[in-house]
Amino acid sequence: MFLNTFTNDIKQKPAAALLAIIITAMSLVTTFLIVMLYITDRDIERWLPEHQRLYRIESQFNLPNGDSVRSAQIPFPLVEALQKHPHIENVGYAYRLHTHLRRQGSVIPRVTVFAVTPTFMAQLHPFREDLPAPGPHDIYITADFNRHYLGLADPLGKIVDLGESGQFTIKAIVEPHPDSSLHLPAAIAFTPERIAGYPDKRLDWYDSHVYAFARLTPSHPHFDQQLLASIVANNAPQIPGAPFTPSSFLTFSAKNILDMHYGDGYADEFVKTREKSLLNTLYTAALFVLFTTVANFFNINGILNAARRPSLHIKRSLGASSAQILAESLSLFLPQFLATVTLATLLLCALFPLSADVSELLLRQPMTRLLTVFVGVTLSMGLMMLLSHLLSLALFLFGNPASQTPNRYEKQRVYYLNRMMMVVHLLVAGTTVYLWAGVMTQHHSAMHADVGYQKAHRLTFALDEGFYTLSSVRELQHRLQETAGTSAFSLSSWQPFDMSRHILNVQHAQQQVQDQFTAINTLSADKYFAQVWGLKTLAGQENTLRASTDDDVCHAIVTRAFMDAMGQKTVDEVLNTRYYIPFPEGQKALRVLRIVENFDLGEHLSAPQPLIIFINDRLEKFATVAYSNDQQEASIAAQIKRHGPPDLSLQTVQALHNRHFHNDSQMLNVITFTASMALILMVISTLVISLSDAQRLDSTLKIMEAVGGSLATNVVFFLQQHVLPMLFSLLASLALGGLLLRRWLQQYDTVAERVYVNAFAALLLLGLIVVAIMALSLVLHDGRVARPRLRRG
Repeated sequence: MFLNTFTNDIKQKPAAALLAIIITAMSLVTTFLIVMLYITDRDIERWLPEHQRLYRIESQFNLPNGDSVRSAQIPFPLVEALQKHPHIENVGYAYRLHTHLRRQGSVIPRVTVFAVTPTFMAQLHPFREDLPAPGPHDIYITADFNRHYLGLADPLGKIVDLGESGQFTIKAIVEPHPDSSLHLPAAIAFTPERIAGYPDKRLDWYDSHVYAFARLTPSHPHFDQQLLASIVANNAPQIPGAPFTPSSFLTFSAKNILDMHYGDGYADEFVKTREKSLLNTLYTAALFVLFTTVANFFNINGILNAARRPSLHIKRSLGASSAQILAESLSLFLPQFLATVTLATLLLCALFPLSADVSELLLRQPMTRLLTVFVGVTLSMGLMMLLSHLLSLALFLFGNPASQTPNRYEKQRVYYLNRMMMVVHLLVAGTTVYLWAGVMTQHHSAMHADVGYQKAHRLTFALDEGFYTLSSVRELQHRLQETAGTSAFSLSSWQPFDMSRHILNVQHAQQQVQDQFTAINTLSADKYFAQVWGLKTLAGQENTLRASTDDDVCHAIVTRAFMDAMGQKTVDEVLNTRYYIPFPEGQKALRVLRIVENFDLGEHLSAPQPLIIFINDRLEKFATVAYSNDQQEASIAAQIKRHGPPDLSLQTVQALHNRHFHNDSQMLNVITFTASMALILMVISTLVISLSDAQRLDSTLKIMEAVGGSLATNVVFFLQQHVLPMLFSLLASLALGGLLLRRWLQQYDTVAERVYVNAFAALLLLGLIVVAIMALSLVLHDGRVARPRLRRG
């Protein structure tokens, strides 16, 4: 019986019946995946004992020129001060070592190893295995560390030579805890002897050294941020002659361990982070999709119930009880629900092999949790579907007073229901379209912004000091110049979005005292840097770029912002001034050979940062080469890889930019998908509502036609019936979309001028599309465009 009723409904209204199932199945899958994502995110670090009392301490150094340097690490003296505070139970910390690893006669530079304290291991338990802190000569490594650096078939018990840090025995092959965000490829015991310059660092408040975690006492479970400010005020020393106090320069904050995995853009971060803005975008998008699909299901299901309603009215007039009518009308629900669940299961099974993100999300969860969540979401969807059927019966059948005819009663209820559905669909679609247009504009602006250097036709790669020498790099450079006509290799300590640079103070004779502590970013590069990166020269073009042969003099390129930071007005002043840089080993002179236009190091700041590029002639961290066209890229990359180490990471500068904006691109894709879904559902809903209203007004429109009204008159009259709900929805979309867009744009230092203009234009276009769909629906219902005109007598 149930299946027959369902089959009859599909035969009567096939499009509506199939749409109701497909839309609800998509909503079920989306809701299930988002709930699983939320549960996974919520569980990170929550398994730790006393996680409510565990906080990570972070740093911010406020520079005199108004800039700030943020770090996930803190100075050593702050650790000692925290350990002495009565409200803090203990402090665990880890020191990041960049050491040299010796393997089979070769040396691998800059290998990351973490020196951890016993308290750190007891607080955070970073590995799946329950292990104590490593011994003085022990090391824990992950399988990835072994694969990447050691290549041992059976590493347990073998010796790892970390150069100046010592030799260590591999005590365990560890696996990161699935619900931990910590990323420790290798861990050894912390000892002061392994830290270069430890006696000086113990007293240095003005640098960051360790990742520190403080556990509060049970009597004070919440961290008071003023505690850190008072420690600075009472313990940090004043720098002689500095135009700032320790309290104004040093700002420390505490973040609960549960929030640590939300990325804050720290250059020295050591945890696997997630973009909170992306998660919030996904949650909001899922809510919008769920809200829209539920409203659309109510709308489309109303069509199916309307088709069956005449027979129910007849049976009711013949004496059928309410229970009998209820049982018969709900005969559609069970097969509809089962078909929806079946389709949703098939969609999930199809997504599993097609999407790596979906498979990773689901595979890390136990099967019992997956089944519990899926059943819970399924029952919620089933309840929504059942509610739709019951609401239709309550509004159009059981609530029909005997004094009113069913036709008149239904027209009145349809009138109000259609307007409610229109407001809901247009509000959701308008908000998502407004947000999508704004986000797309900002993303396009950020992706195509002028960064001050050339992105196209540049290949860059890291130089392994254990493999390359300066002569071998220059030999490869000459080979590529001869065979492919490339530029010289620019060797530098920087590539886009690499934050490992230094900050120095620069002084000169005419400088004001308060400007002597101005912080200047510094890089090191060879003489080809400006040419290969396509920097615009402002002055000094006639000077030959070369490394200094005097150990007490540095040659450099500076940017326009450097000139402003030094308080100088002309380029001639900069080129003719002798600057001095206080280094730990002694003061050195700085000679500026060239001034170039500002370029973005990767921070996207509204004000360009002053920069010095020291010119040298040595092997650096990165090499970059320029070429003429896209057709050369594959052959050049092949030659570089042929003469490079097996694990060489070679990529274009444009690919670096695309990777940097990957999260933004993902958010845009999510918003685009949501806006597309909302737009499609809105179009379907508008067609359904317009045709329903045209049917409701059919007699009125025929009377207008009979007295000589034109089709245009009917269209104007029809649209007038929907002016208020449309206007209300669009204004509400403008307000809600503007609020969401402003919150989303807070992550950017600079916002494109056209963001709000394009967003408003998209919302206005959406309103015009709705008007066009309504007019088209009326024309299709009226049929006069296809009706032959009768010739008058």
